[in-house]
Amino acid sequence: MIRIGTAIADSAVTLGVAPDDWLCRLAGVMTHPGRHPYQEIADALLADIQAGRYGQKDLLPSENELADRYGVTTLTARNALKALVNAGIIRSERAKGYYVRFYDRQIVNTSLTGGGREVGAQVEVRIMEPPAYVAELLPGVTEVVRRRAIGGAVKDSFYPRELTSLVPALGGSAPIVEPPDHILLAEAGIVIAEQDADVVGRMPTSEEAALLGLGAGTPVLEQTTALVDEDGQVRAVRVSLYAGDRYKLRFKLRG
Repeated sequence: MIRIGTAIADSAVTLGVAPDDWLCRLAGVMTHPGRHPYQEIADALLADIQAGRYGQKDLLPSENELADRYGVTTLTARNALKALVNAGIIRSERAKGYYVRFYDRQIVNTSLTGGGREVGAQVEVRIMEPPAYVAELLPGVTEVVRRRAIGGAVKDSFYPRELTSLVPALGGSAPIVEPPDHILLAEAGIVIAEQDADVVGRMPTSEEAALLGLGAGTPVLEQTTALVDEDGQVRAVRVSLYAGDRYKLRFKLRG
């Protein structure tokens, strides 16, 4: 349940992974004595959105219109709109105004064969110490090659540096297209038998927001995948970052 202005939100909405009928689950917003006027205005506008008074292309009331309607300052009206933006309910378009936020997400194939390619991406290659979350998965590894592929998502792949002598393409600047990385590893005698994946939803850093072109209040989905060989050793780590309002991750589970 969302309570505007107190940063309390249903986790599914906050993470940008709510189903298409997510607006129907925002009912029951509480009104509390002593709340700031901008919160009451935000609640009233939210009620209009829930009632279906605004479609995907309908312009919402402007700051000036809200200020006139409720007899408040434009700053108060701006704060009401900002609260709904930060809650992921509306979006702002420069020089146009505010619109209801609708979600039309592309499906991402999270399988082993669905990753490891850098088709159409801008690729940056860097030798570095592994970040802490990667070092936990690659114990004893002090230097990695990070391949960052920037496109519709930001995808970082981390390989122990010694692997580049076995698979030179992993350290090269050319995008890896075909075959993908796990096939390149297999050709070098390292067979990836399974992948262990964790997915979290969180708010992006300013750098990540800029790389993905995210608007205010937009969360990201972060998938960290360990590529595990036949002996149970993690040989590489993939970390993919997706805009929470553009993508959904699909997993195939077997019992």
